[in-house]
Amino acid sequence: MVRPTVADRPDRGAGLLGLLGAFTIVVLLLSFAVQTTVNLSARSAVSGAALDAARAVAGHGATADRRAAAADAEVRLRRVLGSLGSQARVEWGDLADPDVVRLRVVARPASIVPASVAGAVGLGTVDREVQVRVERRR
Repeated sequence: MVRPTVADRPDRGAGLLGLLGAFTIVVLLLSFAVQTTVNLSARSAVSGAALDAARAVAGHGATADRRAAAADAEVRLRRVLGSLGSQARVEWGDLADPDVVRLRVVARPASIVPASVAGAVGLGTVDREVQVRVERRR
């Protein structure tokens, strides 16, 4: 009786193709999970820093004081956010509004997946807008 050799088998290498497909899927899912974690961390950091900056400005009553406080708060916000803050777009609302301080921060967190993929699933940019009421003594 003659046994067939490894070279005679028709399914030779089929296990390697399945392994390669499974490895590719695992790497894609892991990349998506890591990107989601990075994006959630960036959202949290931007939201906290923006709220702190708006609160600092809301504590000033006069418009001129608010403008100076906004400049200081923006510097502090960028410092707190680090590399994310250096490229962030910071937009203050009408600082002459006596009732509310509005601040919008748009930042692009680090990405391990292509930007087109991250943008398609909503992980491309962090866009946060905070609004803080100005409290007055009565």
